[in-house]
Amino acid sequence: MPIRYLGIDIGQVESMQLSPDRTQVLAKAVLYPEYVENFARFGTRFSIVSPEISAAGVNNLDTLLQPYINVEPGRSSRPLRSFELQEASITDSRYQDGLSVVLDAAETGSLQIGTPVLFRGVEVGTVTGFYLGAMSDRVHVALRVSKKYQHLVRNNSVFWLAPAITCSSA
Repeated sequence: MPIRYLGIDIGQVESMQLSPDRTQVLAKAVLYPEYVENFARFGTRFSIVSPEISAAGVNNLDTLLQPYINVEPGRSSRPLRSFELQEASITDSRYQDGLSVVLDAAETGSLQIGTPVLFRGVEVGTVTGFYLGAMSDRVHVALRVSKKYQHLVRNNSVFWLAPAITCSSA
C-alpha cells in the first residue's frame, strides 16, 4: 500500500501483522530516503484514505482500486519513528489551525466524520466528530472551520443539515 503526500508516493507499507494480543494491526512502512527528514517527525499524521459520497460530491474514487495512506507533515523538528493511523478527516491540513465549533442537533442525519461544511456551495470546514449530550437526548456535532473562513462564524450563525443526495431531471 503506497504512502502519499499531495498525490506523490513518498513511501510504502512493507508488511502488516496482528499484535500479540490480536487487538490491532501493526504495519511496518518505509519512507523513501529523500522524504524521511520531512515526514518522520513528531506531529506527522497518517490516515487511510477511502471513498466518500456526500452532499458535496464523490471523493477518492481511486481508492476503490488501490487504497493508500495519506500523510500530513508535522511542524516539529523532533524525529519520530512510530505512528498511529488517524481519522482521515482530521488530518486535512486545511483545517488543522481552524476554528473548532460544536453544534447541538436532534440527530446526525446523513452526517459522517469528514462531511464537508459548506457556505454558499464552498467547502469551509469539515465534521470532525460526534458525541451524545449529557441526557443522551441530543447529539453534539464537532466541526472544524478553516482559518481562512472562520470570520464567517458568529454567535448568531445558523447551520443547516443539507440533504445527502439531490436529484434533478431535465
